[in-house]
Amino acid sequence: MFRPYITDDFSACLTIFDTNVPDYFAHEERTDCYEFLTTINLDTAPYWVFAQEENIIACGGLIIHAERKQARLAWGMVHNHFHGKGLGTKLTKVRINFAFKTPNIKEIGLETSQHTKAFYEKIGFRVTSIKKDGFAKGFDCYEMILNRDGD
Repeated sequence: MFRPYITDDFSACLTIFDTNVPDYFAHEERTDCYEFLTTINLDTAPYWVFAQEENIIACGGLIIHAERKQARLAWGMVHNHFHGKGLGTKLTKVRINFAFKTPNIKEIGLETSQHTKAFYEKIGFRVTSIKKDGFAKGFDCYEMILNRDGD
């Protein structure tokens, strides 16, 4: 089941983050994830969860920057027990489709590490910049963009 995030989902989403440390997120990023989830404005940053039965197994959202005609993927993650089952791809495509249905959005940006860069390249994102240790030591920050027309 795919549904909008509610505040009761907070702990489950933070647990999903924890299952992805240290392979996909640096421990130091937990504070940023915590802050995002506790201050989220669902009007400008829609966020969703995937639930299997009663358990939330994936989550992710968007930050809409209408003035820049851009949306940004935000805190997309799948519980590590469910990696390799297509949930990450489905979560990303749902967010891409939502973003490009939003009036005037021309591109989608994201920041990711070297550990997931190839995943986003398969979907069509291209690298625009790299900052060594941009998230934490050993976690480079890859800025990536997907244009509406595929350029």
